[in-house]
Amino acid sequence: WRAYAFFLTKENGEMCRVSFFNHNGMPYLVVASKNVTLAAAATSLETIRTDLRSYSEERYMFAQEMAEAFATRFFDKLREDQRVELINYVCENQATLCGESISPLHQHIQSYRGETGEIQPQIRFFAITAPLPFDSSGLTLLDPEKALHQFQSW
Repeated sequence: WRAYAFFLTKENGEMCRVSFFNHNGMPYLVVASKNVTLAAAATSLETIRTDLRSYSEERYMFAQEMAEAFATRFFDKLREDQRVELINYVCENQATLCGESISPLHQHIQSYRGETGEIQPQIRFFAITAPLPFDSSGLTLLDPEKALHQFQSW
């Protein structure tokens, strides 16, 4: 084993987890807040939004906000080949993308104001995990630096 330090900025959002699965040939997006998970068909931004509307209970509020931010600010901006690559990578590795959800609807200690002075909803990803044994794989699927490069490639 080789140990090294890789420093990232400490974010101050809500914990967000994103994954995908395929069912009957259709990709599904899975988004989880700290306590609640939801799923939506990931064939287009409109199908994601349609499925998100079916989660009407208040307890889904954070997960819905996160799914909307992921869908509009990340997933919908990818080219089709990048979306396919992302979905395939996550599904093949049973991976979870871990990040912090930044929202203008909630208070943050750290300032996330952009050039216009407004806070844009976003998810800042910092790790990719998978259900692998710690003794052979470590804490994450990819080293943090490699994960950062992977997120940037999508």
